[in-house]
Amino acid sequence: MPSRSSQDHNTVRSVACEEEIANDLRELRRNLTREMDSLNHEVDDVRECQLDLSNMVADLKNNFCSFQASYVNSVFRKKKSKKVKWVFGVFVVTVVGVLTYRFYK
Repeated sequence: MPSRSSQDHNTVRSVACEEEIANDLRELRRNLTREMDSLNHEVDDVRECQLDLSNMVADLKNNFCSFQASYVNSVFRKKKSKKVKWVFGVFVVTVVGVLTYRFYK
């Protein structure tokens, strides 16, 4: 049968071991929280970049559509241009507009 002092020593050792495990768990939680925060910041940055890209594409689409209207107006204003050239110009603008609409839809 173990002596009283060896039981006390084992109890002290197990308490120290439990404290060490608890400290390790706290440190792991802190590290995990830090890593999760950094990942959340990265995700927020990616979302912000996606939003910026989406806005940029929308702006480009709007600018392109306004350029198409200007091109059609310039084709209509030119009285000296031939009918074939005019029809081809309107056809190209229409096709590009339809493709742009379908692509960014």
